[in-house]
Order: sequence, then structure tokens, then C-alpha cells
Amino acid sequence: MIHKLTWKTWVLGAALSLAASGCNGLGSDAEKQDQAEQLAACRGNATDEELQENILITEEYALGVAADLTYSWQPVLFALDFMFLWAQTLGAVPSTEPVGWTFDEGTYRYGSDTAAIEMRVFLSEEFEYGPAGTQVTENILALDSYLAGAVIEAGTDAGTVTITFDEPGPLAELLGLGATPTSPLTLNEVDREQALELLSTLALETDYVAYGVTKSTTVDYHAVSPPSTIASISQDGPLPVEIVEVNATRDLFDQVLSTVSWEVERKGADVDGYTTFTVSGGYFPYGGRIDFRDEFGLVIAERELYCL
Repeated sequence: MIHKLTWKTWVLGAALSLAASGCNGLGSDAEKQDQAEQLAACRGNATDEELQENILITEEYALGVAADLTYSWQPVLFALDFMFLWAQTLGAVPSTEPVGWTFDEGTYRYGSDTAAIEMRVFLSEEFEYGPAGTQVTENILALDSYLAGAVIEAGTDAGTVTITFDEPGPLAELLGLGATPTSPLTLNEVDREQALELLSTLALETDYVAYGVTKSTTVDYHAVSPPSTIASISQDGPLPVEIVEVNATRDLFDQVLSTVSWEVERKGADVDGYTTFTVSGGYFPYGGRIDFRDEFGLVIAERELYCL
């Protein structure tokens, strides 16, 4: 399911852009010389200054996509926060929602100055709540979704907690207590671990949108990740990213950058792969390739341009 976002936030944050530019050498004198040689056969009468104007769209595109790929760590952080907060809750330690996330009608949202994410939660196994693939519309981080009016207290025996509550919530069975548990409940360490294992079967589906604007370029980046369980995310790291659309435009020069292929994937915590594109309009058309890699959590982009 692809749910198109109806809101956008700014991308190309200054810190990420500067960091990426410094690591990549994007826009450096050495890169400009290489690009002049790469496009010598198709630049025509374009001056060096016009050449750089013509390829600026690809530099800003590279920085923007690198920032967005860096940002795709967010669902992993949410999954880790979720398990940590629930471990605290079941251990009778008050917990709060992951910082920066909001919840509304079954959708979790996170926005910043670099990108925006919407995330939905689905069952990966069959429960009384519904068959595998059913969307969970209750807030998985709200205790009342599981046990309405619940109060959790540490027990007199080491490692046990006692839970009193008014009535079972719609997600009660996700704690491994059945759909209609009775109050009070006493859980030991094994019970709590089993509850966390069951909660980790929930699957997260993400939808990313970034809308970047510089002085002259607009970059639209839209990607989704298929449903992945919290257990697999916590173990394997960032989600696989499927690109829906990545384009850039420079209206002033009547330029459009269009993605031709996207072969970027995550391997554990690393980003690896490339994308190819074409640029039309401007002083002359051309094509290019950008290779991405991960260095200490920051995604690096390296450009190569060529004549069509």
C-alpha cells in the first residue's frame, strides 16, 4: 500500500549538506575540471560558467538524496525506542513516546528540517484482532490500547510486576495474555520477555517524502519501505527503500532531472549502490550516475556525468 503524503517539509539541511559536500568534494575545483572533461563532447559552445550552471541541478540532487538516505534510519530508531519503552513499562518504570513522533488515526508521523516520514503498523500474524496484514489503528505506545486504566507496580518478589486495570483494551492479546485477561495480573521476567517477543511481531510500513528547495532547484523525493517486523528491524537495521519517484527541476533554466534507474540498497547499517538519471533543458542535455556509500552514519554521494 502506498499512501501519498499530503504535507511536505524542507530538505537539504545546512549541516547535512555541508558535511556531504565536504566529504564528496562536490563542487570542488577538481570535480569541476573532471566534469568539463566528461562533457567535452556535448557542451557545444557553453562557457565554463554556463557548464557549471547546467550541472548545478545534479549537485543539489546528489546532496538532497544523500540527506534523505541518511534520514531513513528514523524507523529503526522508532522500533528500538518502542521495544525499550515497553520493556520499561512492563518493568513498572514509567515511559514516554519516542521523541519527535506524533500519532493520529493509525498513522505515526515524524518531521524535521530534512525530511518527513509517515509510518503505519500491521499484524504479521493472525490474532483475534484480525488476520495477518490487518492495520493496527490503535496507538501501540499507549498503555490503554492494551489494558484500559492500567497501573503497573513492582511486585514483592524480585522481577515480578502486578498490573491492575479497568478492562482489556483492543490490543490486550499482543501482550500474550489472551484477548480478555482479568485484573489483576502478575508477570515475572519470563512473562515480560514473552510479551516483548510478541509485540516485536508487529510490522512497520514507512512512507518518506522530502521536498527540497534551494535558490534555483526543487527536489522531490518519495520512497516507501515494505512492512517489516520490529524484530527484524531491531536485528537487521535500516529498512529496504523502494523509490516511488525522485525528480528535480530548475524552472529558471527550464531543466528537469529524471531518475532512470535506482539500484541503492542497505546492507546492515550501510548504504550501497547507485542511481542514474538524465537532465533535459538548460544549455545542453546530458546523463549521469551517482554512487552512494555510508561513512559513520552519513551517506556520501559521488557524481559522474556523461553525454547522451
